[in-house]
Amino acid sequence: MSGEVTLRLGVASFGVGVLGLPWSSVDFPPGEVHLWLVVATARACGAVLGRPRGVSLSLCAQPFLGAVHGEGRGLEENREGTRPWIALGGTGLLEGPLVGRLGWSVRLGFAVPLLSQAFTVDQPTGDAPPLATTRTVTAFQPASIGGLLGAGLRFPIP
Repeated sequence: MSGEVTLRLGVASFGVGVLGLPWSSVDFPPGEVHLWLVVATARACGAVLGRPRGVSLSLCAQPFLGAVHGEGRGLEENREGTRPWIALGGTGLLEGPLVGRLGWSVRLGFAVPLLSQAFTVDQPTGDAPPLATTRTVTAFQPASIGGLLGAGLRFPIP
């Protein structure tokens, strides 16, 4: 889910917004790990095809600054933590009119994390006490590049 405010100046546009990826769960018997990500975004775009009031294609540079949160549930030792997430990316933005002042947009982009951290879980090996041990397992390891795909409605304010 995301929201954005944009300022248009001729063929250039500048936007700020928020992007959130809701809870995602990863099973780690006997429990699970819940993860979410929320980031603030900014973008600077330049139209490369089309007209400002018609269908247009813009290319954008877009930094991301946010946090990823991980939370263990039902594990031998439930822990949680929030870590910073910083990325640089680019977006292709296709926009056009729909009806009246209402318009549509479709975007395809990528993000390359500059600062991201993994989350680990201490998982029991299955041995009975007093031989019981744990092994550290990675619950979340950020990808070296991520993709973004979105569609939305836009309403310009004069």
